[in-house]
Amino acid sequence: MKSEKPSFSDTASNGLKETGREILRVLPSGSMGYLFIFVVTFVGFLYLNPEIKNDIDVLVEPYRTGVWNAFNLSIIVTAVYISVLIGARVLSGNYINGGYSERKCEGSTRYTAVSAACIKPLSDERIKRVSCHEAGHLLALAFFGEPPKSLSVEIKKYQAPYLGTLTYDFDEDFLCSMTGVESAMKVSLAGAIAEEIIYGDCLVGQQLDNEKW
Repeated sequence: MKSEKPSFSDTASNGLKETGREILRVLPSGSMGYLFIFVVTFVGFLYLNPEIKNDIDVLVEPYRTGVWNAFNLSIIVTAVYISVLIGARVLSGNYINGGYSERKCEGSTRYTAVSAACIKPLSDERIKRVSCHEAGHLLALAFFGEPPKSLSVEIKKYQAPYLGTLTYDFDEDFLCSMTGVESAMKVSLAGAIAEEIIYGDCLVGQQLDNEKW
């Protein structure tokens, strides 16, 4: 049996999603990142004002050599830092994964397996355990009694904040019904139950799943 190749639209869609994720991982985030961008932008545009630029040049003139040397040194240190990051990515064969946030869409629920972020790849046994956890969520979708409008499952091969995700989508009214709520609770707990059945305990995602439940 020949395996179906993904269509061009699916490939393009997955490429765009991965590009978006990488942009979110690379771009600075958080209050310090936003403050840095604001300060740099404010100072840069302020210096473009001719009147203010002249006053700044008069103040800086006695220290121009020291400022220029500090600027050049900063450029060198930054270049070395970026080179080290690129080298680490090449050697590890994985992305350096930072945090990123995703909005919860109406009528959809996401269950995740969570672990601390680092760049080392997951062991085969760890990947099997994460797959077992997500398979538990996947099988429990049968409790809904009808197929979801969309479904996606992802298992990471490297350490990341989310080692595995299962995302499904139903009509919002259905998820708000008693059947939908009860089924969603069962789906949430099914990942930990699957691990306990296969491995005798749960190490992946149990805290977050229980919080959702």
